[in-house]
Amino acid sequence: MKGTNMGPYEPVRHILGVSGHELSCTANRHFSIVLLNEAVADLVNAHAQLDISQSLARTRASGTCRQLPSPRPGPAR
Repeated sequence: MKGTNMGPYEPVRHILGVSGHELSCTANRHFSIVLLNEAVADLVNAHAQLDISQSLARTRASGTCRQLPSPRPGPAR
């Protein structure tokens, strides 16, 4: 719920036996700015360890990387 731009009532539509109030209370109890900052730092550090160049080279070598068509020019604004 946090970080998904959904309120507590949107995910509840897909979870049987849980109310929006219960989900909201649980999320508020376990969420803090400190925990959010730690999670962001973990994601940034994990991304920094990825070797994107190797992955891109494999993708291009396998022929799965296609050139996308250039966008058509739109009307002048």
